[in-house]
Amino acid sequence: MYKQENSEIMALYAVSPVHAGSGTSMGVVDLPIQRERHTNWPHIQASGVKGAMRHHFEKFKSILSGPNAKEATEQITEKIFGTEDYNEGSLPGAISVSDAKLLAFPMRSSKAPFVWITCPAVLNRLEKDLNMTGSSVSLDIPHVGDGEGLVIHGDMKPGELVLLEDYEVKITEGAIGRLSGTAARLFNKAERLILVNDLTFHYGVSHCTEIRAQIKIDEKTGTTVNGSLRYEELLPADVLMYVIMFYGPSKDVGNSIQAETLVSYMKEEVIAGCLQIGGNETLGCGLFQVEWLKGGQNEQ
Repeated sequence: MYKQENSEIMALYAVSPVHAGSGTSMGVVDLPIQRERHTNWPHIQASGVKGAMRHHFEKFKSILSGPNAKEATEQITEKIFGTEDYNEGSLPGAISVSDAKLLAFPMRSSKAPFVWITCPAVLNRLEKDLNMTGSSVSLDIPHVGDGEGLVIHGDMKPGELVLLEDYEVKITEGAIGRLSGTAARLFNKAERLILVNDLTFHYGVSHCTEIRAQIKIDEKTGTTVNGSLRYEELLPADVLMYVIMFYGPSKDVGNSIQAETLVSYMKEEVIAGCLQIGGNETLGCGLFQVEWLKGGQNEQ
């Protein structure tokens, strides 16, 4: 069982569009993104997040010079993520990683090129997740009516009408401005952030993702290969997400490494600034800026 104080929050800011696919579909979009079953909100499954972290370790190891450095990094990789072979003597990993959950979604707007939106349901979930890490958080989330928006960040004024794609919200009195501590740091890259109601948020994340057409060109004729057209869904760049991670000491008896040592190496050496998650890596997709925030802190 992991301790609450042994937790980290990985804040993710998408630098490029993200395709964490859920497989093929019979609908209009051939390659949809992963979504939660009960909310239909986009997310990235924990297995994909953990796999991306391990892949990042492997790329980091390839740029090291000297066999000792590579061997040491390989050993630490197995201690953190576990061995890949499921046989006798296999080693379980020292970390537990959650899904990457949606925090703020960018939408094309009349106020600026785009604004970010979030909703009470997202903030309620965030409050529960932060408290699960041992933090003492109360976000005091206000009610938001249909067609209304409360300003968290930005210079939007009460009474102003803001167009979100083809959906209009009216900025109302009562800008909340109550985010502090870890919650505020998770949102600090959203310069123009509006709190809308849950239904408006659902509309945005369900119908305002990015859709790309992909085709294959015949090298001989220079034309499209018959049947190669497909439509792929992506989370837009600038989306904000977060991951909750719990950790403990490595599980190898007699040669264990303390949890703090493993996590410090991961945060400060390997995954210090960026991480690639999802498909189309060679097309520049799935690039996230990473910020590590310590869990288990008392805050207001």
